[in-house]
Amino acid sequence: MALLDFLRPRWLHSDRAVRLSAVTDIDDPAILARIAREDPDLTVRSAAIAKIEDSEILARIALTGPISPVHEAALAQLSDQAVIARIAGAAMDPKVRAAAVAHLEDQEELKRIATGSAEIGTRITAAARLTDQATLAELARKDPDVDVRAAAVAALTDPAALSAVATSDDDATVRLAAAISATDDELFFRVATEDADLATREAAARRVENQEVLCRIALAKIAYGTDMFGDQFALRAGQDAALASLTDEALLARVAREVEDQTLARAAVGRLLDPALIRSVLASDHWFAREAAITRINDPLVILDAIASESDLDVLAAAVARLGEPQFDPLPDTPEIAAAVAAARDALHVMSDAETAEAGSERRITGTLPSAAKVAAHFDKVVGTREGTTDS
Repeated sequence: MALLDFLRPRWLHSDRAVRLSAVTDIDDPAILARIAREDPDLTVRSAAIAKIEDSEILARIALTGPISPVHEAALAQLSDQAVIARIAGAAMDPKVRAAAVAHLEDQEELKRIATGSAEIGTRITAAARLTDQATLAELARKDPDVDVRAAAVAALTDPAALSAVATSDDDATVRLAAAISATDDELFFRVATEDADLATREAAARRVENQEVLCRIALAKIAYGTDMFGDQFALRAGQDAALASLTDEALLARVAREVEDQTLARAAVGRLLDPALIRSVLASDHWFAREAAITRINDPLVILDAIASESDLDVLAAAVARLGEPQFDPLPDTPEIAAAVAAARDALHVMSDAETAEAGSERRITGTLPSAAKVAAHFDKVVGTREGTTDS
């Protein structure tokens, strides 16, 4: 204990515990204000503020000096909205101004600050506390600062306003925030398929839970970009994300059959487990979908029937290669298989003969691309050595 402790009041004592105890007995606002401003210990200062009821004293404390827990405590004690608004506009430290706005509830004052303050952080805080939808919509659509627009979007609930921002704002982050706030699958669909930013497309697609909407996104027309060499590439971020979330196998099969993008079609086929749905992809108008499906089929009769009716050489090559895999050796020795082998061989040789006639006699089976002659020769090699299917 210091010698001076005997000569001065307890609230100036050198021992923090004594000063803290003294605060509980003090009712003089001037002394409490002095303690709140000058005591070296934060706990003692906060205890003094908790006893001050005079809003002007609290305001003076909040208006001076940089942000500290003391300023927060003073603001928490205030209930007079006009006084809080004055602090929000006049405090020395911008963080104090923002803290004051965080305690402000008067919508007119918040509107004035959100639309008129020079301090961005203060405007952001004010926008986040607004409830007036018209003001929020105006801020979300027109404010020059992206962070203010984002704060307004987060507080906005009007579906029409959110849709307008989600489809027109210059900033991808704001567009996505608007779409997420709207929680509207149709809006997610538009953003996932039309937004200029690929990350925004992907994020919007990942927000969708409705399987039908995910299917529509996956099937939507894909935009294309151009790389530095002038080559086009697919901007399929939204479609990729939608396909990854699609679990309904019937819809996956629909995507596999109908989508015009090879990568998406093959990915959709790869996700299928139901043999009947995999077979259904063989009805696709797109050769790459049929090719992907044929490699997933485990029924040799289905593969042979596909060979007999297929006209695309890439699909035929894949089908014959599939038959050549060990799991089909030997082919079942049944009348149905024998008939299917004969039909497939006949179809391949008709194609081969037509190809030879078109290209000239003695067409050579060379090159890396499939030809009807090469496929037919491979087929004969595969099925001609299988027990029960060898021609005599």
